[in-house]
Amino acid sequence: MQDLRNYVLHVEVPRLAFVTSITDMKRETFLHQLVLRKQHLLASGFDWTKPATAYIDTVNGDSIDVVQVVDGYQAETESFYAWMARRLRAIHLREFEAVSKVQEEVLHRVAPQIPNLISQRLAYVERGVATVFDVLGNFLTPNQHTELSEFRGDLRSWTEAALIMISNYVSLPTELIDRINRVVPSRPSKT
Repeated sequence: MQDLRNYVLHVEVPRLAFVTSITDMKRETFLHQLVLRKQHLLASGFDWTKPATAYIDTVNGDSIDVVQVVDGYQAETESFYAWMARRLRAIHLREFEAVSKVQEEVLHRVAPQIPNLISQRLAYVERGVATVFDVLGNFLTPNQHTELSEFRGDLRSWTEAALIMISNYVSLPTELIDRINRVVPSRPSKT
């Protein structure tokens, strides 16, 4: 990914191809891919690092599936940050606990203001310049954020669990909960 980034910055935006393959004629199923041609990358004169060249060489066929590469990179990056968060939490457990305790006390004190604060900040989500995570995350302790990390990638479940945690401090009006639920993407249907 780093070499591809440098290639795009210093050489060119590589030519992309959208490829559709029939995977099952009877069921009419298709595979759609956004690909880079290996030969074009290697013939560009760019100074690919050894790991990048090795990766390009190991890809079967004459093209590289960009979505597969990006998804793999994203998964590795998220895994690293999750590990780092767990490690930092383990190293600084006492501090996390102390901050969570103080923050919980503050949340109990400001509880009457929480619905109005959420409502005001939710307007940014409704305009598309923030996420529900940005809004509700302000009303959660570090311990609660850790508990919610199991929902990484599932904003709907994260939101439901966060609302339950916030309800320990204050009862949110039904209209506000409805507004929140309208801006959270629904779960993908299982087929």
